[in-house]
Amino acid sequence: MRVYTILSLCFFLTASAQKDTIPYFASHTDDITCIKYSPDAKFIVTGSWDESVIIHKNDSTGEMVQKLNDYQGAVRSIDFSRDGHYMIAGGQDGKLNKYEFNSEYFDIATLDTTLTINQAQINKLIYGPGMRTIFSAGDDGKFLTYDIAKDKVIPLKGNRPISAAMVSIDRRSIFIAN
Repeated sequence: MRVYTILSLCFFLTASAQKDTIPYFASHTDDITCIKYSPDAKFIVTGSWDESVIIHKNDSTGEMVQKLNDYQGAVRSIDFSRDGHYMIAGGQDGKLNKYEFNSEYFDIATLDTTLTINQAQINKLIYGPGMRTIFSAGDDGKFLTYDIAKDKVIPLKGNRPISAAMVSIDRRSIFIAN
């Protein structure tokens, strides 16, 4: 009986062990530059040097559900509003595309607005915690705060390209890396 119990336990542990492989998203034709989970964790969104954003299901299939070709150059950054209703993406062309994101329709992401607030490549986009602002950091050394409600851009000028940025939840602290 002990042998049977031990064998059953070994079989159960082997069958339920984690896999050693990581899913690979082969839908892009070039290197992936950014990747983001949707806030509801139903989707994985990737941007690439192939000038596209691809939305995949976050399940065992990893099926591609939509491809967005609204870019000229690599897509460098993707972010979501806190409520998950909006997605922003931008990259080499300096354009910021804002999408309505809704998983209940055939097209999950629908282009809402294209903003040209950067004059250079966008390296980092951050959707503000209050969902009223979008922060953008670029190769021109500018860290921009875009107020969605007022349609106003407030620049913070630097002298070197910004490669990464972060904004605190209370929006009182901004961290910039160049």
